Parts: sequence; structure tokens; C-alpha cells
Amino acid sequence: RAPAAQDDVDLVGAVRVLRNAEGLIRCARVVDETLAAVGGPTLDGAGRRIDTAHVEVRNLAEIARVLVAAALARTESRGTHARSDFVATDPSQARRLVVGTLAP
Repeated sequence: RAPAAQDDVDLVGAVRVLRNAEGLIRCARVVDETLAAVGGPTLDGAGRRIDTAHVEVRNLAEIARVLVAAALARTESRGTHARSDFVATDPSQARRLVVGTLAP
């Protein structure tokens, strides 16, 4: 089962243009719950093939996981990457930021 609709409403404020670690961590938790609920990318828990919509939800959740990880890793505010817990620009982060791999 996917996370409750209330989680979606609560996350709207957590992942806006102005965000912070607390909201991003809450978002990451919901993304992890969603990934756990939808299972593997091509098979359900019983090893049966799943439909396209299932795969699309999984793919969107994987993208969300990577985006949240990148937002957490950038501990500064720069352009549209604004953090209420890191309001200043950090000159040492004036570069591209690559975060990990797709593995959980």
C-alpha cells in the first residue's frame, strides 16, 4: 500500500522552494515507504509480472529519492536551492553536486 494521502499533504510544505533538513528527511521517509510498498521494478512479491503503471510509480519514487538526497547534500542556499537551515551561499559548493548511486 502506498503512503496515506495525508502524508502527501504534509510533504507539500516540506519540499517547496524554501526547505530544510527536517522536511527533506520526512520526504525521504515517505519515498522509502513508497518504494517498499511498490516492490521491485518488474515483479510483485509473488514473482508475477506487474503493469506499466506500477513500474512508472517505482521510477518516479526512485527519481524522488535521488532528488531528496541531492537536496539534503547541498548545505547552502544557491539560486532556487533555498534552505531555511542553511541560508548563506557556500563558495566551496560552487560546483556540480553528484550524489551516490541508485542503490538504496
